[in-house]
Amino acid sequence: MIVLRLERVGSGRLDLALARLDRATLVRVGGELLLAVDPADRDRAVRGLAYAGVRATDLATSLAPPAGLVAAAGRSLAPVTAPSLHDTVAIRPVALGAACAGLVARRFLGRGPGAVRRARCRSLLRGDDAAFLWVRRAWAAPAVLRAGATRVALRPIVFERVDPAAPPAPDRLAYAADGALARWAFP
Repeated sequence: MIVLRLERVGSGRLDLALARLDRATLVRVGGELLLAVDPADRDRAVRGLAYAGVRATDLATSLAPPAGLVAAAGRSLAPVTAPSLHDTVAIRPVALGAACAGLVARRFLGRGPGAVRRARCRSLLRGDDAAFLWVRRAWAAPAVLRAGATRVALRPIVFERVDPAAPPAPDRLAYAADGALARWAFP
């Protein structure tokens, strides 16, 4: 994995640029935003982020969380700002066919999709939006995880042994047009 440091230099659609990558891991630690991508995706990531108004520079560092912190699972992509928080969001794209099929599937009592779901499907097909799956995992001191603002977005994992390399489950679906990743990345 190649690690890139991200800096906001303009305005753009960060969520759409990240949702188009094959696999990516965003890490926010100590006021810095880092992105880990496969070496094959590095150039595509840097170009897409540049169009989104984000400067990406190479960085030689490890993304492993520090020892002695408590793990937490993410409930939402609401930004949490704490000095000792090691916040990680892993994202992967959803295939266009699967995303559209989920939107236009018949729902309760045989009803078709509503106008909002049809409009979202059209924006996916036109390339104005993208669907992606995300998983959030954070590590922090117990006092940070007890704070009220933190508990809205993060749930401490108390009774499980957590392996940082193991992918947490389940993934949650989001759309780039909602802008949740950009709000999390640059609060």
